[in-house]
Amino acid sequence: MPSSFEETNFNEPRFQSSGSFTSDYDRVGPNIKRNTLLNNSVNGLFIRVDSGLNVPGRFDDTDIVHVLTDNLVINGNPGGALLDSTFPPSALISLGPSTGGTLQPGFYNYKISFVDRNGYESIPSDPSVTINLLANQTAISIASLPGATGDFVERRLYRSQSTGNGPYELVASLDRTSSSFSDAGQTAGGTLVRDRADVNNVTLTEIAGGTLPAAGRFTYRIVMVDAGGREGLASNTTSSIVVGTNSSVRLDNLPRTSAGFVGRR
Repeated sequence: MPSSFEETNFNEPRFQSSGSFTSDYDRVGPNIKRNTLLNNSVNGLFIRVDSGLNVPGRFDDTDIVHVLTDNLVINGNPGGALLDSTFPPSALISLGPSTGGTLQPGFYNYKISFVDRNGYESIPSDPSVTINLLANQTAISIASLPGATGDFVERRLYRSQSTGNGPYELVASLDRTSSSFSDAGQTAGGTLVRDRADVNNVTLTEIAGGTLPAAGRFTYRIVMVDAGGREGLASNTTSSIVVGTNSSVRLDNLPRTSAGFVGRR
């Protein structure tokens, strides 16, 4: 099949999900060498075309002819920079206390992300409503989870710490459509790394002295930066502020640098 000729260097999330590693090898389809074909009806490698080419792939074998007897449809995507703006809604997610689990008393909320067939996650949702678990409540019933849309094939559900804040732990991988889940305190390994900084508490104050345009309206976004200088996801916009002449804006209550990052911009 055409997809057998996939090219990969094993850095995709589906290969790295069990533990990150740096590969020093790659793969380009089957390894075909030292073949001599004579006196056959088709002196070549017959490739059955029962579907299109849905993965990055190429034919790199030079000592054997590749024979396709049907049209091959290459299902590509446009290149160039893309604005990653798809994220699941969380406003309708509801939480209820339950028993039979191992959760400790505290304040919990959830985030959910969509996952495509290559293992890439969408931007995670905003936090759901928060539930306060009491001493005799050890599990949480979750309802009205949003279904995956578009080309996404599954979802990942993350739970906050008992303080209601991050880091968010991966609870489960869900199918596209199930709308409810019972969280008994289990984890599926891993935390939510690709997340946005929370700017809900950031305040903007106009102060004298500066060069901002008069009557200008300003909002801000915060991004986390790792040791290699790579930026994480940009936050939502802060509230806006309109300034007067010769003014500056002071930002207070900025989010702290998230785990795995070394700075902010």
